[in-house]
Amino acid sequence: MPRKGIVDLTYELMPEPMQGLYRIEVLKKQGKVEHSFSVQEYVLPKAELIVNMPERMLMTDPVIHLEVCGRYTYGKPVQGTVNGTVCLQSYGYYYVTVKHCENVLGKTDINGCLVTDLSTEPYKLVERRFTDRLQGHFVMEEEGTGIHLSGFGETSVNPEITKITFEEAEDYYKKGLPYSGQVRMQYSTGAPVRNASIFLFCSLEVGAKKLVTDENGLASFSLDTASWGSLPVSLTAIYQGGYRFRSNLPHHNSGYHLVKPFYSRSGSFLSIQNHHRKLPCDSQLDVKIHYTVTCPTVQEKASLTVFYLMMSRGIIVTLNQKTISVGASEGSEGHFSLSFPITADISPVARLLVFAVLPDGEMIGDSTKFQIQKCFRNKVSLHFSVPEDLPNSQVHLDVNAAPDSLCGLRVVDRSVLLLKPEKELSGKSVYSMLPVTESLSIPLPHSGEERRLLQAPESLGRGCVQGR
Repeated sequence: MPRKGIVDLTYELMPEPMQGLYRIEVLKKQGKVEHSFSVQEYVLPKAELIVNMPERMLMTDPVIHLEVCGRYTYGKPVQGTVNGTVCLQSYGYYYVTVKHCENVLGKTDINGCLVTDLSTEPYKLVERRFTDRLQGHFVMEEEGTGIHLSGFGETSVNPEITKITFEEAEDYYKKGLPYSGQVRMQYSTGAPVRNASIFLFCSLEVGAKKLVTDENGLASFSLDTASWGSLPVSLTAIYQGGYRFRSNLPHHNSGYHLVKPFYSRSGSFLSIQNHHRKLPCDSQLDVKIHYTVTCPTVQEKASLTVFYLMMSRGIIVTLNQKTISVGASEGSEGHFSLSFPITADISPVARLLVFAVLPDGEMIGDSTKFQIQKCFRNKVSLHFSVPEDLPNSQVHLDVNAAPDSLCGLRVVDRSVLLLKPEKELSGKSVYSMLPVTESLSIPLPHSGEERRLLQAPESLGRGCVQGR
């Protein structure tokens, strides 16, 4: 019988089922839902040799770190002797050549691993002209059995020591409102460069602004656009004044970003201040909205109705309005704040739209998106009483959830997930089942309150009205 809309059914296969693809069909009032699974014979390997080499290394690195580990299928270490070579391969325009090889020999430790740092000096990496790779081939002989396991790994050698990129930086600026963004500095290996001094140059200003990266290699900036006029602006971020000059020698790459002016007939703008991090569940999102508004038809203090709309997964979550006071004909500048609770309704991506209509019919607005952690309305946790135990032992599985919750459990042999790790149930896999995770279009209002807000004649016809 269904419980809270869920039916748990079991279909038993015969002792020796036919191998192949099976399909389950569930009929509905209209149409049907299908799901397939496969039956196949598979013999798991007894053990494997795992070679861990860095994905990328710098041309100037003095050593390369190697880890060669033998593992049985269920994670236990394999003891034995490792023998292998690490060779430098150079890639030219029309050829691949092996330049130099170094031998690696040793016994595994208690964890079944041979861990060593191999000197790069014999490879003369800095003297190479073309793109190089270090490739390692290893063989392990298991103690007591003489069984051989083989493994392979490789590392790309990069002449680029560091690179700088612009992030969360818009392609357009709105004159009179702050232009903000971030620059990220990282090694070519992907690791962040911490406490680095970066100089930010603007093509319309004299001098540079000094930025210092945090522990994630990020540095935020905010620029005053009042004097930028209506010309495109070029931003350049340089690490300690170092420019790239030859791509095949060690160098630091600078960052470049071009910003164009956003057009407004009256010079009025709305701008949402970005958040540069993923927002945690069950927290509060505080958003600052900057504005510069000119109402040439109004000679006294006036009010402006600003609409704001929050949507996620193609659905309008919040639609409301806020009234702000603006100055006389010379216009008004300032900011106001909006707050939204971070819940499962706006996860994993929330898009905010703010807009207003001026008396002459001009619409001003801005939109941005916020990255949200994968949130769930119903919280559940589970763990075994012991992480590891002997066969035929008694273990307990503890499940914690809200009272009167209906919980579904799947208990399978680990080998099932070794064959198809993508079938593992996780927050990411659940969210991947959603028909829409992010929508670029704004859906039409569907409730009477939403239509009333957007169709109010005093709001759309006279976005800037005279105050009392």
